[in-house]
Amino acid sequence: MFSNRYIEQRIEKAEELRKIGKNPYENRVERDLLSSEFIAKFGYVWELSNRRDETVSVTLIGRIKLLRLMGKASFLK
Repeated sequence: MFSNRYIEQRIEKAEELRKIGKNPYENRVERDLLSSEFIAKFGYVWELSNRRDETVSVTLIGRIKLLRLMGKASFLK
């Protein structure tokens, strides 16, 4: 059906997972904060010299409109 064998294998594996009752493309994640709450709570990070606070881990949900990879740094917009 498909010209690429890798695509066929991916579809077959997804079907096998569905048969045993698992979603192969599960997208459930629990958000910690809204984007507006994140900006209000962690806006101080922009004032830091390295713009990082590695003591905090937060899960946000939204669309990534721009991704720039520059060495070890990544920029999302």
